[in-house]
Amino acid sequence: VSTQSTGDDPEVKLGKPNPDIFLVAKSRFKTQPASSKNCLVLEDAPNGIKAALAAEMMCVMVPDPRLESIPPAHLVLKSLEEFDPEQFGLPPWSPATLDERKEIECQILFHFLVYLILLILKIIHTCMSIN
Repeated sequence: VSTQSTGDDPEVKLGKPNPDIFLVAKSRFKTQPASSKNCLVLEDAPNGIKAALAAEMMCVMVPDPRLESIPPAHLVLKSLEEFDPEQFGLPPWSPATLDERKEIECQILFHFLVYLILLILKIIHTCMSIN
């Protein structure tokens, strides 16, 4: 079961590394997990890992290879293709879940691109304010 929350969600009051985004996502499960420790976060950014750990959730990191330091995650992978759901008590991949995994990878890439666009817009706004 998965759920989604984005940084521009009105329920998310503080951005990462604050755990708000993951706690909001957890609150949207139809059946509430017994504990945050029953939630698994897939992340690519250090602040996302810090937020997942602050929410007391399990976290798997697929970091940008250019990162100089990687925060402590429960598991660090070079690619989502290495992810074994059974390691976290989840059902094994099936052809249907492989399509879902590709969709998740696309969502992660999309959110990363949105973040970059917002960052560029913020830089442009700051530069225009200086002039």
